[in-house]
Amino acid sequence: MDGSAATTKAAVLRLKKKYLDLVAEGVKCTTIRRGKRRIESARLKIVGGKDVVIEARVRSIRYKRVRELSLDDALRDGFLDLEELIEELKEIYPSLKSDEWVTIVEFEVVGRPSCSGVEISYEGLSSRDIALLALKYDLVRGRGAEVLKLVVKEGSIWRATVATGRVFNRFFIRKIVLDALEKLKEHNLI
Repeated sequence: MDGSAATTKAAVLRLKKKYLDLVAEGVKCTTIRRGKRRIESARLKIVGGKDVVIEARVRSIRYKRVRELSLDDALRDGFLDLEELIEELKEIYPSLKSDEWVTIVEFEVVGRPSCSGVEISYEGLSSRDIALLALKYDLVRGRGAEVLKLVVKEGSIWRATVATGRVFNRFFIRKIVLDALEKLKEHNLI
């Protein structure tokens, strides 16, 4: 590329369905696109499929060469490591080279903190607090208890997910914490 910025009208941002889930959960707060792109609007409609629309605001736009992408870029884009991000970019853009420019668009979903992760909060209790209480009162056993111990150790659902090495484990981990929250409520412990 010659380094000149190409103008792209980006009021509508299309993502694959699997990425929409990450955006909705607050795990993915960037998108990385090939080339240098200018965003014409501060407001985005993130769409996928026919009906899914997520309203968002552009927080920042940065340009990097592919070889300059970092672990932080990968995490903010919903990946657990840089290698996974690069593999996905090369799947989308098969001829992508390490010296090419990419545009990193950081956004925040309207009405939700940016990149809040998959954390659960209930009346001031964090995901870690919920896990601790459920373990203290022995409300979850077996594999669920092991998962809650990991949340306590790592301090959050997202860090526990990273510790497992698989981004899609977050659904399983989050469900166990939500189930623990329901059991705490059922037993009038919170």
